[in-house]
Amino acid sequence: MSFLKSESGRNINSERIFFEYLSEDAKKKALEFKGIKDYREANWDIFPMALYYEDISNLSQDEIDLEALGSIGVYRS
Repeated sequence: MSFLKSESGRNINSERIFFEYLSEDAKKKALEFKGIKDYREANWDIFPMALYYEDISNLSQDEIDLEALGSIGVYRS
């Protein structure tokens, strides 16, 4: 069994949302929210910002942005 495939056959790699997948506007919001200038300061060059639990290829760009920004707390009140 591959490390990135579960026993059910899910491809875990296709369920990760990385900083580089975000739109330019979402990238700017994420950096401003965290108070950093470089995404590597948050280790987003290594770790995903969010896990979606379904193949993210089915998501629109707006949905990807919403999932990632929501996971870091941008939309919490």
